[in-house]
Amino acid sequence: ASAGNDQPSDAQTITFVADKATATVSGIEVIGNYALADGKAKQTYKVTVTDANNNLLKDSEVTLTASPANLALDPDGTATTNEQGQAIFTATTTVAATYTLKAQVSQTNGQVSTKTAESKFVADDKNAELTASSDVQSLVADGKSTAKLEVTLFSANNPVGGNVWVDIEAPEGVTEKDYQFLPSKNDHFVSGKITRTFSTSKPGVYTFTFNALTYGGYEMKPVTVTITAVDADT
Repeated sequence: ASAGNDQPSDAQTITFVADKATATVSGIEVIGNYALADGKAKQTYKVTVTDANNNLLKDSEVTLTASPANLALDPDGTATTNEQGQAIFTATTTVAATYTLKAQVSQTNGQVSTKTAESKFVADDKNAELTASSDVQSLVADGKSTAKLEVTLFSANNPVGGNVWVDIEAPEGVTEKDYQFLPSKNDHFVSGKITRTFSTSKPGVYTFTFNALTYGGYEMKPVTVTITAVDADT
């Protein structure tokens, strides 16, 4: 090598590297939050590791766990940071929930650095299914005997949020004063379910048509339940 004055000189390249002794998880980036819990949609987690001087750390092993433990992580457990100091994981799940992510990196002194973040997978309400059933198909029209109706809104095994309302087709001449549908005809699902009780003092066939609209704006195919009320004197 030569200097500017053409006199012989020595040149050396000096490389400064980040300090693994102070390895710290400085951040967890969640990409694709609110992905569908359909087992296909992915989220990506970028875990950044730096040293005490905020230098990016390459070749550090990062462990990532999730709670609840329903995420299918790839890689499952540990990934190594790249040139940008990032360990990259992806995840899918069929369980809609809010997940707590915990990233951990070990320091050379035996200590560990951890950081947490939240990610959410949501139910696929576009493909939700509305169902309705009754614990009895007939009851006595004495105003006291009751039928318990259960209405559910689920996508796979995940409860879906939404509003529900019912249209009741009663026998001819029967008015709303002649039967009870409690506590209301309109409601919203709690954990994907609602229950109602029905009683009447007028015999005949009653048809209940349930409708639902998910919070995502999808209208469900209506479902019906039929209950026959028999004369109390029969």
